[in-house]
Amino acid sequence: MLRYCTHKEIDLKKWDDCLDSSPNSNVYATPWYLDIIHPGWSALVCEKEGSYQWIMPLLFRKKGPFFIHPKPILAQRLGVFTADGTGVNLNEIYPWVRNKFSVFHYPLDHTEEVIQQNFTALHASNFVLPLANSYQQIHAGYRRDRKARLHQAIQRNLRIKESQQEKELVQLFQKYVAPNITGGVTPLTYSRMTQLIQYSISNKTGFILHVEDQDHHLLSAAFFIKHKHKLIYVFSATNPAGKAAQANTFLLDHAIRKHVGKELVLDFKGSDEPGIADFYRGFGGIQEPFTVIKYESRLFQNYLKIRKLMLS
Repeated sequence: MLRYCTHKEIDLKKWDDCLDSSPNSNVYATPWYLDIIHPGWSALVCEKEGSYQWIMPLLFRKKGPFFIHPKPILAQRLGVFTADGTGVNLNEIYPWVRNKFSVFHYPLDHTEEVIQQNFTALHASNFVLPLANSYQQIHAGYRRDRKARLHQAIQRNLRIKESQQEKELVQLFQKYVAPNITGGVTPLTYSRMTQLIQYSISNKTGFILHVEDQDHHLLSAAFFIKHKHKLIYVFSATNPAGKAAQANTFLLDHAIRKHVGKELVLDFKGSDEPGIADFYRGFGGIQEPFTVIKYESRLFQNYLKIRKLMLS
């Protein structure tokens, strides 16, 4: 039976059981992660015989009279997770979305054809790299230019270390990454980034890597989370000196080298920015397409048109 659950109505034991059984389980759908990025999150669930058969996390926000499902912050994908791994017919979900939301921006974890009225499907890409092989085998799959950049970094005698402190990474991100993000980054997002790092490190599921030059100046830093069979490259930042020294290539190569020979997949999180996508391909990253569902009600579209006229 399909039903909507407010945050208080979600049975977290049943949620965890369903997510743990799902072959496409991802960290973005875990209660602890959702609690940090969107406190008060809710869900659609299908329950049968006392268990959740499938789950779909939802992020509610109100904008004036409109209910909105915003683009998730700090979560590349959400999705529908089934306990037995079978697919879910989203046609039974679309009418509910239409009745509940004025705006719905939802990244699935798979590709989906959308033929519902006023719904559109945007195609996005993730990149992954299986780490089960030896380092020599994986390194052989690096593209020639990535090997050259790695050699360049090694020649500079860069140093790498693991850190327990999030402050330097967040500051590096704020200075060198945030200015390039459309709309900027809010103080609330920085707070949630900090919470994610602190929680996952204390839980021994996350770690930070720092790359420094010979004088111990920080060049690049990245935050990773381990979830089931995935090693997720959550976010990173590199300063101009680090870019010149190929510090991020050095950092990712170290993360790969450290985890090879394990039943893990490095999840780059991907990007549709050509330069970033090309960077991941340079490591032998395999493209994984997924779909972002978008919906806007006629009322909301008319509101935007009127607002545009009033501001012009």
